[in-house]
Amino acid sequence: MSKVWIPKKAGHDYTKAVKFGQIEVILDEEVSPFNIDRLDERIKTAFEMASADDYIIPAGPPILNMLMVKNWPFTHMKLLLFHARVRDYVYRELYLER
Repeated sequence: MSKVWIPKKAGHDYTKAVKFGQIEVILDEEVSPFNIDRLDERIKTAFEMASADDYIIPAGPPILNMLMVKNWPFTHMKLLLFHARVRDYVYRELYLER
């Protein structure tokens, strides 16, 4: 089963994303966005369990999303973006050059 990686809950309801896979929240406690080394290590460690079939939902402070892209171990990233008008997630792809 695919996973849906979320850097931080950020007060959002992610139940509509469950249809894409199991929700995995990387940071479940408060971590300062200024502690970049710690954030980077936590995301890198979490992605050791990621597969190329997994999804990412950008959420939380911008630095978290930047670190998610930096540490994604594959060249293809499957994004789920919440579309406010349709009140659901839309799938988009991002190809990374390494």
